[in-house]
Amino acid sequence: MKKPADLQVFLRAENGALGSEYFHVMAELSCPYSELDGLVAQCQADHRPEHKEAFGTSYAWEVGYASVWADEEFCRAKTKVLGRINRQMRRWDEKFGPPQDFGRYLQRILEHVGAETVLCQIKGESLEGCNVAVREVPHVVERTLRKFHEKKAA
Repeated sequence: MKKPADLQVFLRAENGALGSEYFHVMAELSCPYSELDGLVAQCQADHRPEHKEAFGTSYAWEVGYASVWADEEFCRAKTKVLGRINRQMRRWDEKFGPPQDFGRYLQRILEHVGAETVLCQIKGESLEGCNVAVREVPHVVERTLRKFHEKKAA
């Protein structure tokens, strides 16, 4: 997939809607007038020990679109993009095995779409507002999830 010139990726981490019971990590692509605009990869984490034992540091990994508005043309274009991403993810799974964690899952998606850097917007983190290379995304995501779990355990 050819990377558009104005592709930006924003990595966010925030508490879920139910307060502090769970936590979301999301990467949203911004690329006006491109089929990549609004693409979101996300996961969920939960501080309860029984969930961490069952699911690891994160679960519910998915990729999709943030838009709630869609017309037929929009849907066709986005379906093609998701199909290409899912096919590539299956090929990488066959070649390298499944990703070990959400950070590596996200890194594979970002590499596929041609992203080079990610703007981190993680509240309370020293990385807030800085750019990191896509190869560093797994470390940033897992560190963020680990800190979330440590705060809840305290």
